[in-house]
Amino acid sequence: MIKTEYNLDPPKNILIVDHQPVVIFGLKAILEQLSPLVVLIEEAMKLEQAKEMMASRSYDVVIADMNLPEIRWHDFLLHTRKKYPYTEVIFKRSEPNENIFVSMYRYGIKGVFSNQCDPEKIIKTIENVVCGQPSLDVKLLEKAFYAPRSSMKKEEKRTKPLSEKEKLVLTWMVFYKGNVKEVASELQNSVSTTYTQLNIIRHKLNLNTILDVVEYGTCNGYNL
Repeated sequence: MIKTEYNLDPPKNILIVDHQPVVIFGLKAILEQLSPLVVLIEEAMKLEQAKEMMASRSYDVVIADMNLPEIRWHDFLLHTRKKYPYTEVIFKRSEPNENIFVSMYRYGIKGVFSNQCDPEKIIKTIENVVCGQPSLDVKLLEKAFYAPRSSMKKEEKRTKPLSEKEKLVLTWMVFYKGNVKEVASELQNSVSTTYTQLNIIRHKLNLNTILDVVEYGTCNGYNL
């Protein structure tokens, strides 16, 4: 990697959230190459530990493992944006998943990579985001924002009718832009119950992710 001068950039604090020590070691080695831009690198091996650390210290970038047992990337991203709007999140997956990456792009994520990526690409992704620049795959970016998305339009043959309760859940999901905790609170349900309802809706609509459910609701007029 070519050494870059970062004289004009303020120093950055980085938090790595991963349950594998060897991965943390590798990411630290990458981040240490970005000195003097990166001045602090800390680690958390559990999601709750990461949230506690984020509450007590300001981090510029969080690199989070999507494969942590307790993590839902969508909820973690919303939590971070709501409480720490100036913190960027980079997500890491053990395997690439184009559909999930496209959904992340639509949510405004600045960087995402898989363990199977070329090491130089991983380095470049982290370097760009740390320096305040997005690091996105152009082909997936076009798919996220410019490709036709007719699959989100209502197609009676591929969907099953929703109950009135499910329609209400979908309407609130659109209103709260996918924030499951807000929807659960609005409906006086537990978060677990709301996720169960959303998964039933997802299966009925033949969609891949909960974000697809929100997009479907938006495209089909589920608004207050």
